[in-house]
Amino acid sequence: GLRHTHPAASSDGLHPSLHHEDDDDHEDDGSPGDVASNDDTGDHHNAIPPVPSKREYDDLPNGPPYTAYVRNLSYDIRENDQLVYEINGLLERRYEGTDVRVQVVNARVGIDRESGKRKGFGYVEFTTVEDLTAFLDCDDGNSEVMGRNIH
Repeated sequence: GLRHTHPAASSDGLHPSLHHEDDDDHEDDGSPGDVASNDDTGDHHNAIPPVPSKREYDDLPNGPPYTAYVRNLSYDIRENDQLVYEINGLLERRYEGTDVRVQVVNARVGIDRESGKRKGFGYVEFTTVEDLTAFLDCDDGNSEVMGRNIH
């Protein structure tokens, strides 16, 4: 899933996933995070995804940078600014109708050093730990960017 990365990155740039409460054990309490789309047309591309459920995370940073590792990105995301734009659009859709406002302040698209090709992952940075956790909460199977469900 989406993972927070520590400033002191390992040589491979990957880090263990953040731990969150097991969502499979909760019952549908009718909260907005449990509401399914009422789109009966079968065209779920334009369906508004549910507001993400708030989860608990271990090992969050005590200070900046507040960066998350994102995988399963479209290879058509070629520039860092494009990744910022796409993730900000996702966050606007996911938190539509709420008071939550989350903004990506920086992003890096993963590129193969030898070939220059995109690798389908990236890093997104936020100004606060609250923004970081709001983004991590979006790792629930309802966060599509350019036709791909990001993790």
